[in-house]
Amino acid sequence: PVTRVLAVNGRIAAVDSVEIRPVVTGRLITLAVDEGDVVTVDQVLARVDAEAQNTIVRQALAGLDAALIGQQQAQEVYDRALSLGPNITRTELESNAHAVEIAAQEVAIQTAALDQARVALANYTVRAPIAGTVLVLDAEVGQLTGPTTALMTLADLTDLVVEADVDEAYATQIARNQPAVLQLAGETVKRDGHVGFVSARVDAATGGLAVKIAFDAPV
Repeated sequence: PVTRVLAVNGRIAAVDSVEIRPVVTGRLITLAVDEGDVVTVDQVLARVDAEAQNTIVRQALAGLDAALIGQQQAQEVYDRALSLGPNITRTELESNAHAVEIAAQEVAIQTAALDQARVALANYTVRAPIAGTVLVLDAEVGQLTGPTTALMTLADLTDLVVEADVDEAYATQIARNQPAVLQLAGETVKRDGHVGFVSARVDAATGGLAVKIAFDAPV
């Protein structure tokens, strides 16, 4: 039996890796993690200055308070009108009832405005979308940041693969689940693995076919 072996160089990568960017623009006031830190889902990673948005929240809260007071007053007027029974005209009673409906609608509008303001405020706190390790930290406290600025890279290191490029001459001979032997730099031990992913096309710029090799046993 003859075994044909194709030797390639690759690099370790996480299956799940996320580049963290804030969804709002502002000055970065807090960085709660360092490179190498292990974080859990929803853990606070950073905070953007939210002073202006806090003002909007307070304004929305004041608007809701005013709307609630207006609703209470309209309801009291309507209740007094009802207590008068036949001593009040139907037109006036209907007018008071309409005022109660308008006041309730205003409360609903102000409640929605407050909810929207609070949702927007939450965006100023950057949280971890996955559990993992901070691989790269590109941010500094005090810098201006926004949706186009990458703060850090977060990856789940419990599931690793090797990313490599195969010459296009072998493109038709590489397939998923083919056996592979992996040897990490600085190690003499060899690890069993298999081809887990093969790109559907060759990169025209490099002439390479992207492949991912999975470890059979956790690394």
